Amino acid sequence: MYRALADAQLPDTVNLPINYDYNYIENDSALQHLKQYYNSIKDSVTRPFRILHIGDSHVKSGFYAETFAMLFDSIIRSYTAKVIVHDSDSSVVKLMVMAKNGAMAKTILQTVYNDTVVQHFNPDLVIVSLGTNEAYNHVRMDTIVFYQELLIEKIFHDAPDCDIIITTPGDGLKKNIKRIRISKKKRRYRKVVHFEINDYLVDVIEYYNEIPAKMDVAVWNFYPVMGGEESIRKWNKQGFAQGDMIHLTKIGYRLEAKLLMNAVMNAITDPRKQNE
Repeated sequence: MYRALADAQLPDTVNLPINYDYNYIENDSALQHLKQYYNSIKDSVTRPFRILHIGDSHVKSGFYAETFAMLFDSIIRSYTAKVIVHDSDSSVVKLMVMAKNGAMAKTILQTVYNDTVVQHFNPDLVIVSLGTNEAYNHVRMDTIVFYQELLIEKIFHDAPDCDIIITTPGDGLKKNIKRIRISKKKRRYRKVVHFEINDYLVDVIEYYNEIPAKMDVAVWNFYPVMGGEESIRKWNKQGFAQGDMIHLTKIGYRLEAKLLMNAVMNAITDPRKQNE
């Protein structure tokens, strides 16, 4: 329904291994507040929709969360008949970002997350985008589980009326640097950099997909949408991912945000789900 939105103002993405069949929200029944908000604004918007995006360097980049918020702002303005938000800047969508380079759920709780700020902001939707650093550093799974679920519990405690979407990491490779001797007579070496599959990444993503069975959250699995194993090589070749084979470029994060928005909008506007 909203697939065209993902390609708007973007370079040609036809050669990217994007799999739109996987671009959906798992456990979309957890988005009841978002659905109710969207269904209530047909005639007018009287208050801003508040989004809190929590994450690591992918969110810290300044392109992912911001693009998602701008897209939702545009969708709301095109959907509603009248905007009568009485606010300092008349924003339809307000965004707050809590992100840190290298962050994991544990470090978010220790250094970034502020319960008083969250309570005051009172978000309608919280997006949690973590997992890359846990996978890259091979953090023990029981540690990942403990702090991720503690973070979710903390969010629900501080913003009981919010919906939560957990987004999984996309594909990423691990850098391996080897020293190869290039002279038998002299001790001369050269560094050879190559990237290899990080098998632990899939384990982390599988855990995130199991969270809705324990907690009332929605999940968007970016890994298969991106194209799965080693898909980041093609994203890099087309200019959508950086050379470290972990981070996306500005245009890549914009595309990721648009893919997420497509999945969210399809989840809350699908007529087959309206009576759920």
